[in-house]
Amino acid sequence: FRSAIKDLEVMMQNLISSSFETMTTVQQGVEFLDVYQHLSNRETIKRTIDKKTVEVYILFNEELSWVNKDLNRKAMYLAPQMPHFAGQAHWARSLRRRIDRSMQFLVQATFLTKIGLGDETMEFFQTLEQSLDDFVRKIFTDWTVNVDRDSIKRLERPLMIRNLDDKGKLSVNFDM
Repeated sequence: FRSAIKDLEVMMQNLISSSFETMTTVQQGVEFLDVYQHLSNRETIKRTIDKKTVEVYILFNEELSWVNKDLNRKAMYLAPQMPHFAGQAHWARSLRRRIDRSMQFLVQATFLTKIGLGDETMEFFQTLEQSLDDFVRKIFTDWTVNVDRDSIKRLERPLMIRNLDDKGKLSVNFDM
């Protein structure tokens, strides 16, 4: 009986390890941990689940590092149709949403065991979150400094006018 139980434990450890090989997101890792959590009564399986919990936090830490590196890069890619300031703020907010979503899965996973790496990761997340918020505030401040104060007067001007050269056509009345 003992050897059969040992064999079952080894098979379950292999199953858990093989399922985590396909993990690519924090959400998947948390879902896998949730599935196998009820098996953690056995000490060997509990150790395996603890190792996989560390792997999930490492994956989240890598994602945070990627976002931090992307934030600190001087050049960012903005689509040609995006306005300069709004495009930068949109880009920063998309980075924020990316890490917020992963963080939300970790916070909702109340069954996860507390580990030291988890606390460090949470601090890194809060620091990065604050940096992203400060970046968006800075972009807004830069935009308010550069915005034209007489923009309301421009709204009173018609967008299209009659063409003075060719009487049958309309011309665009935009500032260039």
